[in-house]
Amino acid sequence: MRFVLRQPLCINEIGSRPNQEDSVYPAPGIANVSTRLFMVCDGMGGHQNGEVASSTVCGSLPEFIRENIYADEPLTEELFDKALDYAYHCLDSADTSGADDKKMGTTMTFVCFHAGGCMAAHIGDSRIYHFRPSENPSESKILYKSRDHSLLNDLVKLGEISEEEAAASSSKNVITRCMMPKQDNPSPADIVNITNIRGGDYFFLCSDGILENFDDNKLLQLICSDNLDEEKIEILRELTLGNKDNHSAYLIPIEEVIYDNGEQIKEEEIKEEEIKEEEIKGDEIPSDSLLTSNVVETAESAISQSDASATVQSETSSTGQSGASYSVIDQSEVSSSDSSSSKRRKIPAWLIFLLLVIAIVVVGLLYQSSCQSKDQPATPQAIEEFDGPKAKMVE
Repeated sequence: MRFVLRQPLCINEIGSRPNQEDSVYPAPGIANVSTRLFMVCDGMGGHQNGEVASSTVCGSLPEFIRENIYADEPLTEELFDKALDYAYHCLDSADTSGADDKKMGTTMTFVCFHAGGCMAAHIGDSRIYHFRPSENPSESKILYKSRDHSLLNDLVKLGEISEEEAAASSSKNVITRCMMPKQDNPSPADIVNITNIRGGDYFFLCSDGILENFDDNKLLQLICSDNLDEEKIEILRELTLGNKDNHSAYLIPIEEVIYDNGEQIKEEEIKEEEIKEEEIKGDEIPSDSLLTSNVVETAESAISQSDASATVQSETSSTGQSGASYSVIDQSEVSSSDSSSSKRRKIPAWLIFLLLVIAIVVVGLLYQSSCQSKDQPATPQAIEEFDGPKAKMVE
């Protein structure tokens, strides 16, 4: 599988912040139709050296992959995990903070087009979208959207709050995963390899700053509109000019997909097929973190007060201008405070099967016993007992 791209387009704006903590790969103005790897990272607002963290990850992870893969090879999850480990190692080396200082951090989104499809990976609340436009605008689709590693999103998934309540909450910056240096248990990435790709599709990576005034429907309408790609990115730039936060994005248009047999598959030659949800590695909420009621209480406490169980630091410029604050839930503290989480483990499949067999045997024995009792001739005493009530009813 080979991909022909149109010119990728980038936004990397500072917003009203005193400094730019977002980083993109390739740097603005560098990407071209031959580029196959893209990243957007959002340095942790309120944490020292957020721009160092985002630029370190945006530089080290692609560097490792470029040096360890050939152009005609598929990118494996094993290789990506090694690249992620290398990025964490580089973060450790770049960290100059003391033991008691707040750690720098960054989110991470990653898209790479390779011989086996398109690998998408993310950590944090920066997003990846896969759009498919249609001649009928009402049939345009979001085929893939990464799941935010945020407290609100986890509470929605657990049924504690509704999506509407999450959208209206002022605690959108409480995240449950990010890349930080010198962690005993570094946050893993959710990984998906997408193969259902056609000419005309778009991939879109963005930091959460882009989404201040955009929801999924607005993005879908813009990206799948009839405007030229350059016009789409300019409209997006204009509509986000007033955003407070740093905001960055990459728009990647797919011109066509060429398969290994050399046959070029065009959009009109592909029959409409059911879009199945991609299998995502690492997309479940850990059973030892956010599944129990005790942890939900801890999470709600992180929303209501910034010093409860979250690491919070507001970035302030030299002129006293306050920036957005992020909260990072300490997963190790949360899991250690709840010893009952092990009770919520899934029942093994073999045990379910054994219980089913036992139930079938018991039902069979009961049915056989019932049949035997019906086949026995009625005794005079039984007839008398039966006719007695009937006679009394006649009287």
